[in-house]
Amino acid sequence: MDFYNNSNGRYVLVDKATGEEMSIDMYVDTSNDGAIEHYASILENYINIGGTNTHKVLVHFLTIKTNDNIINGTVRELASKLDVSSMTVGRVIKAMQNKDLLTKVRSGCYMLSPYMLKDDVVIEGVAMINLWRNP
Repeated sequence: MDFYNNSNGRYVLVDKATGEEMSIDMYVDTSNDGAIEHYASILENYINIGGTNTHKVLVHFLTIKTNDNIINGTVRELASKLDVSSMTVGRVIKAMQNKDLLTKVRSGCYMLSPYMLKDDVVIEGVAMINLWRNP
């Protein structure tokens, strides 16, 4: 996929394999205000589980990760720190693993996918697109 700004000032999403084009509306936020909260909300939708505690776990993962995208802590330790159930943390971890966003390195150590983020540096940009069609 690629996109460009056409002569009408509209963005167009292009499927590189088929050449199919679709006009899209794009909101570009260049501020960093609430970026982790917003990204956690997008991840909730992507991994297909939601709720206040799920959001809390995702924000925590994004906040405590090391520069190498490592999250340290057992499910029980992470749950205790966040005051949520171990089942909630386990469910988030499993959902992220199913989407290849998280890998278990060893007991108490997980690594976020390097394709998800790295050192909080954005090289080109990140886009998550929700596509829906009205019947």
